[in-house]
Amino acid sequence: MGPSSRGSGPHPPCMLNSRQKNTLQVSVCKTNIGGYFRPGARPNSGLLLASRPSATFATFALAKPVLTMLRSAAPAALRLDFLNPSQKIRVENIMMNRSLFRGWFLIALVCGAWHQGASAADTLWAEKSNWLNLIGYGQVQHTYACYRKTGQTTRYCYGNPGSNSGGTYLTNTQGSGYGVQLACAAGNKCAITWGFNGTCHQGANRMLKTANKTVSAAGGYSLSVRLFGTYGTEPSWTACRLQCRI
Repeated sequence: MGPSSRGSGPHPPCMLNSRQKNTLQVSVCKTNIGGYFRPGARPNSGLLLASRPSATFATFALAKPVLTMLRSAAPAALRLDFLNPSQKIRVENIMMNRSLFRGWFLIALVCGAWHQGASAADTLWAEKSNWLNLIGYGQVQHTYACYRKTGQTTRYCYGNPGSNSGGTYLTNTQGSGYGVQLACAAGNKCAITWGFNGTCHQGANRMLKTANKTVSAAGGYSLSVRLFGTYGTEPSWTACRLQCRI
């Protein structure tokens, strides 16, 4: 319904003259269509459309242009002197809440973009090499973890603890994860002291955590997990997770 048309139903259209547009003194039709601020409105009606369950489609149609003007106006230019005190408080609270929401949303968006940009998804996997033939048990294998950045051929491998080369691909360990966290988990507070808080199996599992993979196919894995768990003993594992965010 255009601003120059005249309504014939129970809810006539709102009219905005040039003076009202310039000063943002919005006058709403004197019909009880609910939820809009107007001079002399009762305390139980206000800016929020949701405050009136009986609001009609016309209410929402009128809301869009008015709120668009309010959003684009500078706070200093906004005149609320035609509202009663209760309505002024409600309008100011809504404007404040909207500003806070936009601020927190922007912060979350920037932080999320930074996190994803700093460590885009990479290809992670583990490799194995024979270490010890344990009589009565079988071959115990050393493991380490590697990653390759998306679209590149260079590989980066880390042992925690032990060697980071000379092995072959370990079955069922390749997945998408974050190379930055893998490198972090190769040392720092994620460092494994062999036989104290884990073995190379637990160290490789820590490095592969963002890909949700483990070196469960490695020889001797069931024995090491029985002694030290999947990711090593506490408090080492908790400290590792906090530092490298894995």
